[in-house]
Amino acid sequence: MRKYITLFFLVTLFLFACGGSKTPAGILDRQHMISVLTDITIVDGSLYNYGANPDSVYKYGTGKYLALFKMHHIDSAEFSKSLNYYSTKPTEIAGIFDDVSKILKQKTDSLNNLNKIPVNHNKQQLQQQPLQQEHKPTVEQINFYKQQQIKNSHKQQQLKQPHGLPIK
Repeated sequence: MRKYITLFFLVTLFLFACGGSKTPAGILDRQHMISVLTDITIVDGSLYNYGANPDSVYKYGTGKYLALFKMHHIDSAEFSKSLNYYSTKPTEIAGIFDDVSKILKQKTDSLNNLNKIPVNHNKQQLQQQPLQQEHKPTVEQINFYKQQQIKNSHKQQQLKQPHGLPIK
C-alpha cells in the first residue's frame, strides 16, 4: 500500500511540475507585457523632467499612466496582477526586461541617428530648385484648421486630467 501512495504523490508532483508555460487568465501575455513596460519606462522618463516633487508627479503622471493603460486596453489592476505574476518567475521577468532594454536601445539609436542628419542644405541645390509661388489659405481652410486645433486641445485636456481622481 505504501508503494501506491508514494507512486500517487510522485505522479501528482510530476503533473504539477509539467504544468506548461501558458499564462493564466487575466495575465498579460509576454509580448503585451513587454510593450506595456516599454511605454511605462518612456512615461517614467518624461516625468523625470518635472522634478522630484510628489505633487507634480501625481498631477502630471496619473493622466499619462491612465492614457497609457487605455491605449493598451488594460487597467492598472490587470497590469499589477501581471507584474506580480511575472515577478514570481525570475527568468521570465529577466527576459522581459532584457527585451524592454533592447527596444529602448533601438528607439534611442534611431533618435540619435535622426540628430545626425545634416540640416544645412547645399546652396547650389537650393538655387537650382524653382521658387514656388506663395500659397495663401482660403477662409474655409483657416476655419477648418481652427476647429481642428480646438478639438485637439479638448482631447489633450481630457487625457491630462484623470477621470474620477481629485485634482490638487
